[in-house]
Amino acid sequence: RGTGGSNRLDCPMDDATLATGEMSPAEMRELAQECLGKLPARPQFYTTSIAVQDLDAVRAALGYQRIRLFGGADGARVAQHYARRFPERTRTIVLDSIVPPELALVPRIAIESQAALDGVFARCQADPDCNQRFPDLARQFALLDERLRRAPATIPFADPVDGITADLEVTRAHLVTMARMLTYSARTASLLPLVVHEAATRGNYAPLAAQAEMIGEDLGEMIAMGMHHSVVCAEDAPRFEGAVGRAELARTYIGTQMLDGMEAICEVWPRGAVDDDFHEPLRSKVPALLISGEFDPATPAAYGTAAAAGFPNALHLVVPGQGHGQMRLPCVQRL
Repeated sequence: RGTGGSNRLDCPMDDATLATGEMSPAEMRELAQECLGKLPARPQFYTTSIAVQDLDAVRAALGYQRIRLFGGADGARVAQHYARRFPERTRTIVLDSIVPPELALVPRIAIESQAALDGVFARCQADPDCNQRFPDLARQFALLDERLRRAPATIPFADPVDGITADLEVTRAHLVTMARMLTYSARTASLLPLVVHEAATRGNYAPLAAQAEMIGEDLGEMIAMGMHHSVVCAEDAPRFEGAVGRAELARTYIGTQMLDGMEAICEVWPRGAVDDDFHEPLRSKVPALLISGEFDPATPAAYGTAAAAGFPNALHLVVPGQGHGQMRLPCVQRL
């Protein structure tokens, strides 16, 4: 409910807008207010606590006594809470890219993203061929960041989808979007050294812009932002304060923008029902398989380790060299 074809709650904004700080908090509040007026439903009825009741109603209607749950990313949150509410109905649980219930989403995204980017640069430095071809990537990225903070770069740009060429203003928002999202998979992370090097040393911004533009389009299709806000504002925003120090966020390339943006949105977004024990550590006897990516920039393996502590009958696998979301990998599907 709220995603895909199930009465999708969507907004004319995307995840990249939140991370890049293109809008002020006041503008974010205004955009959220406009979105609320266009949604096809009341957003306070789209929380995880309500979703697990839906899921159990589906289970009963289908005549199943117990079900096996699989959840990835936010789905892992739903699966964990279903196992909490309906332990007698849960046969097994498989969690991919896990956030433990006690952890609030959003505050640590900038920190984990910075760690993932630093990891890409460190791995390139440790590889003789990569280091020779793309030396001192961390410094190159910092110089590129500073350059785009001072002024955008206008370039002739051929759209990677339709091929139409027009002038494009490459901003720091393009850099942040590219850097954050390319670390989500090992395949796209391998592009980062080339993209950063080309822009920093040769002034060739086209690869950076192409990646950012394609990512922005994809995110708009993948994430129902109205649903995102309904979940985060009800379940996470009340715990933003004190979750992470702002000085620590300021040392990352994303900075405080994502947290500031979500705080502004959640000032006007209606908050739905959240179970009293929703954020308590989950303790469950249900057999559990937990899967993490070694270099996940959103839900690092440490999150999986923390969640696994609540399952006495659990196996936590960390997939070497991988980023966010493991079930697309053939080797994981065979498990």
